[in-house]
Amino acid sequence: ACMNDLQPIDSRLGSITIALICVLFLISLRLFYLQIIWNTYYIERSEKNFLRIEAIPSQRGTIYDCHGNLIATNRPVAHLIWNGTGNRTLSQQQKKLLGHLEAITESSITSNAQLMQSIVSAEKRYQQILLAQDIPLQQLSQITEQYPDAPNIGISTHFERYYPYGPYASHVIGYLSRQVDSGQMGLEKICNDLLKGQEGSVLKTINSTGRN
Repeated sequence: ACMNDLQPIDSRLGSITIALICVLFLISLRLFYLQIIWNTYYIERSEKNFLRIEAIPSQRGTIYDCHGNLIATNRPVAHLIWNGTGNRTLSQQQKKLLGHLEAITESSITSNAQLMQSIVSAEKRYQQILLAQDIPLQQLSQITEQYPDAPNIGISTHFERYYPYGPYASHVIGYLSRQVDSGQMGLEKICNDLLKGQEGSVLKTINSTGRN
């Protein structure tokens, strides 16, 4: 009788053992599939999570007249940016910093309620927001000298087309389209392929919040 009672138990143990072996086999098969067969795919996906390729626009070529006078070139433009650092509200130190930036740039930052609300929102979400456009070199020097390591301060720079003589001979020199940055008339259009240059690129490392 005892032997007969043990047989169902042995049968169940055997079934459980077989089930465990099948499960372990399936897990091993899945791991092999992910780590060996799809290894390259997931490595590329993981790199894309923290690496970003950003285009670097080339500076447009300069134009001289027959006497060597510069009639079309590029000038640097710097914008003051607020980099959000994840605080839920602005600290007293950050408010004081904004007040100093307002005084240096002679603009309305702290006195602009809508802008301040946008700054608070950008601060929470690790986003960037424009504080002042086209900062003069003197103001830019003050900011970089006084706040060289401030995490909330960022400077965005680019170049824009500049004509030293203004509208003079504009029918000959031509102009650029703001949408596609290509010549639309005159020398700017005729020599567009020579002047536009070739874009470069830079590979940047991005953290989990989307910041460099």
